Amino acid sequence: MATKTREKIKKAAIEMFNEKCATNVSTVQLSERLHISPGNLYYYYDNKEHLIKSIWEEDICPIIEKIFSREDFGHSENGILNLFNDYLNVMNTYRFFYMELYALLHNDPDLKTIYVEHFNKIKERMYVVFDAWTEIGIMKPAGSEVKSVFADNLWVIGQKWSDYADKMYGYKDQASIVKDTIIHISCMLAPYFTDQANERMQILLKNRGFLHDTENDTAE
Repeated sequence: MATKTREKIKKAAIEMFNEKCATNVSTVQLSERLHISPGNLYYYYDNKEHLIKSIWEEDICPIIEKIFSREDFGHSENGILNLFNDYLNVMNTYRFFYMELYALLHNDPDLKTIYVEHFNKIKERMYVVFDAWTEIGIMKPAGSEVKSVFADNLWVIGQKWSDYADKMYGYKDQASIVKDTIIHISCMLAPYFTDQANERMQILLKNRGFLHDTENDTAE
């Protein structure tokens, strides 16, 4: 019963945080949504920071680590698109976290510590993937410094572009945000990829509806 109540609180919190932003939602408001007393909520979570940290550790982080551990990510351009498509859809489920990322990390040093640990773990995984890409001819050979910058850039674009698109262009539907983010990621990948890999990527982007075939559009 306790576990069920705890999960119910988390689910309601995610819904409210996504609707209004976590910084605009108090534990009192969350308690009212759940029709429980603040004291009952505090039985399960010490405060809002504890609740957000629990959502990160128990829900978001395990899913992201599983996605970045997928074998197809390191073996094909199609696997690359699959990963980022799935990753972006997970981010939409917990969009409050990414749209308020820096504020949340600033407000909770413990959350910042575990977030950085998570990023470093994913970054090590990305180094392995880069080597696999190089071995099979997707990525051009690169030194450790270039790989580090490449990993940082991928992470930042993947995590923050949806927020940027929302603020600057007013994108609201998830399909448009995913499409736009994947196009920007593919443009960022291009200088690091071989000509053959870029050609395959362009074909995949068109076939999967991320890019229009401009030559055919012009001809029509």
